[in-house]
Amino acid sequence: MKVTGSTVHYVTPEVDAGPVICREEVLVESGDTEESLHERVKKVEHRLIVEAVRSLHRRDATST
Repeated sequence: MKVTGSTVHYVTPEVDAGPVICREEVLVESGDTEESLHERVKKVEHRLIVEAVRSLHRRDATST
């Protein structure tokens, strides 16, 4: 089983080295083309960035 996915993380000077905020795997299906896989990953990316911002907002709102 092959997987790819999306990760939202804090930005650090090193590429892709920041602490993870959220991540989700996407299964690479047998009939996938580069385009079909990209579209599924993009949907996950769009949902995760909103989830990450909401999570950080809730955390900040409860810590003040």
